[in-house]
Amino acid sequence: MKKPIPSEDTVHRAVLAHLRMRAPKSAVIWHTPNGGSRNVIEAAKLKAMGVMAGFPDVMIWHAGSLYGLELKREKGGRVSAKQAECMAALTREGALCAVAHGVDHAIEILEGWGLIGSQKSKTRAGSEAARV
Repeated sequence: MKKPIPSEDTVHRAVLAHLRMRAPKSAVIWHTPNGGSRNVIEAAKLKAMGVMAGFPDVMIWHAGSLYGLELKREKGGRVSAKQAECMAALTREGALCAVAHGVDHAIEILEGWGLIGSQKSKTRAGSEAARV
C-alpha cells in the first residue's frame, strides 16, 4: 500500500516544529498568511494595506540576512508565477530563497543555510559521547 503524501499544511507545521526546536534563539521566524479564502471586500482592504501575493511560506531573519522558504508537497506541488516573481524580487534585494518539496528537503535547505544544525552531526556526536 502506498504511503500517503503529506499535505502542504502538514509539511509547513513539521518544518516550523523543527525550526522552533533547532534554529538559533535569535532568529526571527514568521509566516505571513496571504492565502486562504477571503471575500472581495477583505481582499481589497488587505491589498490596499500592502499584502503581497506570492510571499514565501516561511521567512527567517537571522544575523542580518533574510531567508524565504516556499513549502510544497513532496509530489505535485508547483510554484505559481506570483511566487516565482516574489522570490526573484527578494533574491535581487539580497535574500536567500528556495522551494522545498517535503519536510526532508526543507530540512536539507535549512541546514545548508546554517539555520539549523545537521541531524547527522548531532547523531554522530551523541554516539561518540555514548562511547566515552
